[in-house]
Amino acid sequence: MKERLWRCYVLLVRRGAEMRHALTAFVFGTWLLLPFNTFGSSPTFREMVRMADESIWGILIVLIAYLHLRAIVGGGLLRRRLFGYVTASLWVFLAVLSFLSNPTTTAVPVFSIIALAALWTPLHLINGRMP
Repeated sequence: MKERLWRCYVLLVRRGAEMRHALTAFVFGTWLLLPFNTFGSSPTFREMVRMADESIWGILIVLIAYLHLRAIVGGGLLRRRLFGYVTASLWVFLAVLSFLSNPTTTAVPVFSIIALAALWTPLHLINGRMP
């Protein structure tokens, strides 16, 4: 009974956390692909605009999220950890770029919190404890 409860916890809570991180990236990337000129709405995105166009960022983030979702659904433990780290690195990168553009923006703590939460799951995918 105890083993069955643990398995339910791992599947629902931990894998759910992985899915939330990948889906958050997917939604953010999709938002950038919509014709809203998100980067033009705030100086927070100034550094991101210098690196690439908004649609390029959207495609890159959606691709990372898609690969992360594929790893969660059908990949092994190594792929799940790898793309968990990639997704967490994406949020860290966005937090740093936001800070460089506009240190007083709320994007910095938001992206940082998302990055820390996204980093939690691959760190707990150790020794096969997390299916």
